[in-house]
Amino acid sequence: RMWADPFLWKRDDDLVVFCEEWVTGEPHGHICVMQLASDGGSVSPPTRVISESYHLSYPFLFEFEGALYMMPEGGAGRSLDVYRCEEFPHRWVRHKTLMRDIRFADATLQQHGGKWWLFITIRRGFSALSRDLFIFSADSPLGDRWTPHPSNPVVRGYKGARPAGPLFELEGKLYRPSQDCVLRYGHGLRINKVTQLDTRHYRERLVAEVRDWEAGIRGTHHINWHDGMLVMDAQRLLSATGIAH
Repeated sequence: RMWADPFLWKRDDDLVVFCEEWVTGEPHGHICVMQLASDGGSVSPPTRVISESYHLSYPFLFEFEGALYMMPEGGAGRSLDVYRCEEFPHRWVRHKTLMRDIRFADATLQQHGGKWWLFITIRRGFSALSRDLFIFSADSPLGDRWTPHPSNPVVRGYKGARPAGPLFELEGKLYRPSQDCVLRYGHGLRINKVTQLDTRHYRERLVAEVRDWEAGIRGTHHINWHDGMLVMDAQRLLSATGIAH
């Protein structure tokens, strides 16, 4: 099986990681959850929590008005759906569709400057899914109306457009992880400092690149920092009898 796109979440004493899981022989991936030890040193067997008739990945998590929501990538289904957690961490129900009839990847929300911002790559024409980053804004993450940014696409190019995990703040500054897909999909990570984000402008600049951080790694394309813990995914070449994580 393969695990990718890990998202951490902590509730009371429960520390869990949600991720895409794709089991060998199955036609597409689903979302699973695993329990982590407090130090991250051990993990429980995975439990499937959301499955659809199409591929699911990138289980982005966010809280709003006291409830926990998940917005997984379901681009093959051509709708951007939000699921509400009814019983943590295993029971989720589809709550709302934010966008329809789009071919998208790795939708990511961020609250900033009194608005909710949606970062998303959208396929247009014959371009690949990782090339163009779009931003939309709304007053609520569950809003019915999302306003496109006037500078869309705000980032173009396979070297840094596609999201690679949640945005995060460090010392009062906002950072956006992105994927470097020039050589191949999932090859490396970039950390971009967001220098301007408002209804008229978006600017970012590269501050770090992450690749080959451990021997044998062929690629890494996701990072999540949550509540003092960091999780990443990585791809390695293993023997035919090995298991790829």
